[in-house]
Amino acid sequence: MVVFRRYLSALWGSMGFVPGLIAAASMALGVILSGAVGRSLLDSVKEPAFDPQSASAVLTSLAGGAITVAAVVLSITMVVLSSASSQFGPRLLPNFMRKSGTKLAMGGFVGSFAYQIVVASALGLGERVPDLAVWVGIVGSLAAFAILLAFVQMVSRFIQVPYIIDEVTHDLHRALEKLARHGSAEPMGEMPGGTGQAVTVRSDRDGYVQLIDLDRLVQLATEAGGCIVSRVRAGSFVPGNGTLASLHGTSDLEVHKVRACFGLGPNRSQAQDVEFAIRQLVEIAVRALSPGINDPHTAINAIDRLAGAFADIAACGVRSGLLRDDQGKVRLRVPLPGVDDLFDAAYHPLRQNARAVEAVAIALLDSYRALADLPKLHPDVRGAVEKHARLLLEDFEVAKPSEYDLQEFRKRFDALMELLAAQDSSAA
Repeated sequence: MVVFRRYLSALWGSMGFVPGLIAAASMALGVILSGAVGRSLLDSVKEPAFDPQSASAVLTSLAGGAITVAAVVLSITMVVLSSASSQFGPRLLPNFMRKSGTKLAMGGFVGSFAYQIVVASALGLGERVPDLAVWVGIVGSLAAFAILLAFVQMVSRFIQVPYIIDEVTHDLHRALEKLARHGSAEPMGEMPGGTGQAVTVRSDRDGYVQLIDLDRLVQLATEAGGCIVSRVRAGSFVPGNGTLASLHGTSDLEVHKVRACFGLGPNRSQAQDVEFAIRQLVEIAVRALSPGINDPHTAINAIDRLAGAFADIAACGVRSGLLRDDQGKVRLRVPLPGVDDLFDAAYHPLRQNARAVEAVAIALLDSYRALADLPKLHPDVRGAVEKHARLLLEDFEVAKPSEYDLQEFRKRFDALMELLAAQDSSAA
């Protein structure tokens, strides 16, 4: 099931699958309406109002225009992908490729071309084509151009930085929501070590863990009466013959069934990998701070949205990777990322790149203050905020800013510490 889901996701995210489906459906529609193969389902006994030669010429001209505009749409898509890759990083390209507008625009013109060619061919063969078949070709061509206008509008929005950051932040919110649905509120505890009674499940290939079928693993462990301990999480790189999991308390579990629950691929995926979703947003900010781009306002925008995403877990923290069966017995242990892991993945690269840019460093401290100012703060989140604020203060002082900027930074830092102390007092 994991392999099927991974390939289905890759297929749906590709640029050619949806246009191919639309083209195939258009060809089938052309065959049915024109009666090119077998008997037409429409009444073609009456003399058609369209002159066959004129109708064939019109449809052929429309088909030529459709395939020409399809090439233009493809060229625009390639230019946008190239620009987005160079400015925001290649890991953001799947965000654009997943958009339905791109695929519908390409599929609209390719499908219009396929339909018009089929109907025009039927007219050329002397078939008595119903008027409806010709009208569908004409209306379909007009609809394709309407899709083109919508595609241009979508592209003009996509290349705007705030829109891109909003899209990536939305993906991060969803990833954090998925992370909150799994696991238990109790501490993870020590992971069982390798013992003589445990059976090790090893990978048959190398790659990044893209998906883990958690429900299936719990089911397998429950049926065998044992416990599965995953040694990797979504986003981990596993070398060939590397350890995926260990089986404890049973010898009835089949290793190949457990291995099939881990989907490996050549790159990381945000399906279950919340750290990858964080890195996408962080990469926008880090690239904006590079000397070649030098756009601190984009970095500040990304930092603000990152704090907004972390507000989702500020009150409850992150659940541990303990999954139980219906009777409440632990059947699966997964090393899900904790609060420290998420904050480190987000704020270490930002701090390292922003410490010499006073405006961005102050904005980063303000984002910590926005989190500390929330009504309720989980102890793990509070500790992570204080840790990264103190690291940022150390780096900011080493960078030797102006005295005014240093005083402003320390004033905001002291206000942050007061908020965190107030959080401690309210929790006590």
